[in-house]
Amino acid sequence: MEDQSVTEFAVPLLLPQGTGSQSTLMLWALRDILKEWRPHSLSESKGFEEGNIVLLQMRSISFVRLQACSMSKSQLLNHVLSNDQQNHNIFAHKDMDGGEAPRTISDGLVDTFWYLPCGNRNGDNFPEPLTVANLRGDICASVNV
Repeated sequence: MEDQSVTEFAVPLLLPQGTGSQSTLMLWALRDILKEWRPHSLSESKGFEEGNIVLLQMRSISFVRLQACSMSKSQLLNHVLSNDQQNHNIFAHKDMDGGEAPRTISDGLVDTFWYLPCGNRNGDNFPEPLTVANLRGDICASVNV
């Protein structure tokens, strides 16, 4: 494992209701994802941990938007989750290429992203693994409030 963070993209975790009345939780589809990371507790030994991402116990943070806002929640999340040297488009947002495409099926979709530290105390935003869930669209519209 190299001593640098690897930033990837978010994947669907919860699909909104289609023509039926139930949403679809995608954990079974994500069951084969194996990852490795280096928590700060192992940074001196250069060791790392490896595990199945859906079975790993870690803190989880969820983000939703309540009605109209001039600032992009997903763009803000991308900035917070990226390291100081580069800003990555982890979550899709309106200012990225293709971000203005009509949302025909993505409103109500919950994307998830796993932040896995590399053991670099100066480069890691978080010292331990973290799950971030982001609701696409407005929560008021998603739950018919």
